[in-house]
Amino acid sequence: MINQEQIKDLHERISTLVTCLDIEAKRKKVAELQKQTEAPDFWSDPKAAEVFMKNMNGIKSWVTDYDRAFGLTEDLDVLYEFAKDSMDVTAEDVVESEEMKELDEAYKKAVDAVEALECLEMREITSELFLRLIPEPAERSPTTGLPCLCECIPGGVREMVTR
Repeated sequence: MINQEQIKDLHERISTLVTCLDIEAKRKKVAELQKQTEAPDFWSDPKAAEVFMKNMNGIKSWVTDYDRAFGLTEDLDVLYEFAKDSMDVTAEDVVESEEMKELDEAYKKAVDAVEALECLEMREITSELFLRLIPEPAERSPTTGLPCLCECIPGGVREMVTR
């Protein structure tokens, strides 16, 4: 059965994430961006509006994913109390109750949600650090506009840029 220390650890991780990911600043940014989408001329340039919406939705997904992980983690406290109350301490073999099974499943979902955010955070940090190491990209991707770490050589073959 999941214990209070495991739940406490998950609460600490989610607390760290709210700071590291700067969720409150992202919430404010999304609110500001959403107000801009309400402008009468927002869709006058469809391509620019599409890029704007993609950017806004990217920021919004951080907040949504965090809120989901936070909610799943908060639910564990209540589920733990139900599971604890349902345990039959008189039985020699502890029989796993429905409440205990529900707690285990909820804990797995919460851990998955927190780990997914932690992985995204690490990927973002790693990408930013990696891009800082490259003085100037050889070229930019025509689809994403991000620095491309490959360059075309004769014959259409692409190879890693080594600088």
